[in-house]
Amino acid sequence: MTIIAKSVEGVEISWPDGSRVIPLFTRDEMILWWPQVAAAMLEWKKNEGDVIELPITIILTAAQRRYPAMTREELENNLTPATLRDLWQELWALSVTMLADERGPVQ
Repeated sequence: MTIIAKSVEGVEISWPDGSRVIPLFTRDEMILWWPQVAAAMLEWKKNEGDVIELPITIILTAAQRRYPAMTREELENNLTPATLRDLWQELWALSVTMLADERGPVQ
């Protein structure tokens, strides 16, 4: 699976039967998950901790806004490690950019 496109709607990834657009994280999701992400990033930098569990959980939360029937197993089975990494990075980067754009220029 690979990333196909990025937009204000989300990140489109290839899927066995076509593609799926994983929505960007909302402001509330980013606020809710940031403490856990920040802590996990410290572990990941030391090559510790599970680098899949938290990203899958957060990505699934966003994906289920568009695909309510999507399960964790379906998501895990359809993401390669490389696609998961790229999707995770793109979703955070685009979500932060959109959040900054909503607030206006940051001084």
